[in-house]
Amino acid sequence: MATLVRAPWLVPIVGPPVADGGVLLDDRGRILAAGPFSDVAAHPALRQWGRRASAWREVDGVLMPALVNAHTHLELAWLAGRVGPGGPMPAWIERLLFVRERHPVPDTVMRRAAERLLADLHGQGVAAVLDIGNRSAASALDPPPGPSGKRLYRLFLHELLGAEPPPTPPEAPVTAHAPYSCGPRLLTWAKKESQRQGVPFSIHLAESAEEVAFLRHGSGPFADFFRRRGLVPPSRPGQNPVAYLDRLGVLDASTVCVHVVHATSDDLALLARRGGKVVLCPGSNRFIGVGRPDVAGMLAAGLLPALGTDSPASNERISLWREMRLLAEDHPDLAPADILKMATLAGAETLALDGWGKIAAGATGPLIVVRPGGRQRKNKNTPAAFPQWDALRRAAGQEIEAFLVQHGEHCEVEWLL
Repeated sequence: MATLVRAPWLVPIVGPPVADGGVLLDDRGRILAAGPFSDVAAHPALRQWGRRASAWREVDGVLMPALVNAHTHLELAWLAGRVGPGGPMPAWIERLLFVRERHPVPDTVMRRAAERLLADLHGQGVAAVLDIGNRSAASALDPPPGPSGKRLYRLFLHELLGAEPPPTPPEAPVTAHAPYSCGPRLLTWAKKESQRQGVPFSIHLAESAEEVAFLRHGSGPFADFFRRRGLVPPSRPGQNPVAYLDRLGVLDASTVCVHVVHATSDDLALLARRGGKVVLCPGSNRFIGVGRPDVAGMLAAGLLPALGTDSPASNERISLWREMRLLAEDHPDLAPADILKMATLAGAETLALDGWGKIAAGATGPLIVVRPGGRQRKNKNTPAAFPQWDALRRAAGQEIEAFLVQHGEHCEVEWLL
């Protein structure tokens, strides 16, 4: 059976917004056609199947692809509000470790907090997450059904730290934490394991100035951090983080570089040549105070970053809509269309979810309807100048994109698929 959907606005991500848009879906949820409703309603498939084999649905909102959170740590959900903001990065890590070591929680508490966060993300219109964790129990999280009855897709990677590969590898697919916390043998082993397992190799990279100083010179706050904890630093390569990973042979199209705040233009050009992926976490960057990435330089180099929320331990609120708004505030020259693409299509490509993150013929990813109204409009945090839906119906396409970036976190989300 074919399903014909009509919406006041269609935001396909791979093209400009369409007023009075339509989408035609087959019985498996694959998009057969998308565009102006009058064109889609004339699609030959509708005549071929006939009225009895077709369904009709009209939605009152902006129809767009579901969001993809390309970096988070769900196992840290129980730490929300327990680790204060501010850097430098090694000092923040020490505060995090202090809370974890002095106030450990059982796996049951960790899982309940993580599953509540998953449910909240799904309610916000997030269809998939790339989740990083150190605890084996985190791999067994069961995403609860969302409002649509469907479960959020979650790819979990077990994050490793230290100088050497583990004697007994974890059951879950593995990845490495960062070049300052992992030795070269562990980095190359984890990369080969991720390739063997067919999953992305996600790594925190060039997140702070302290990381760059430590990798280049073996000095600074990270060197002091290792000394205070009685640890032998796993590596001192004498290079920038990006160049170091490239020398080790772990930088390629399946490598997901998270944060990339302190990267030079040469670093970005190298990332682009290797086909590496980038994930930005604006909320976490603000919380810890590590700085702002060169997003314009990334786009100029041919890199389209994805977006992630990072963990509740390093962010005031876990919302990919909020990450879009913060990114726009930090980089006012960024086009809202590019920011929306980062939160959808770029995230889908990072997780290798083919056919997700866009509305186009052949696409298969989940779709959501976004609109102002209901309880979100009455929320005390909703801006006083929050646009009303009647006004948005008469807006221009670029205004719709800007509205989603600026106000999406205060909107209602309904799952279409």
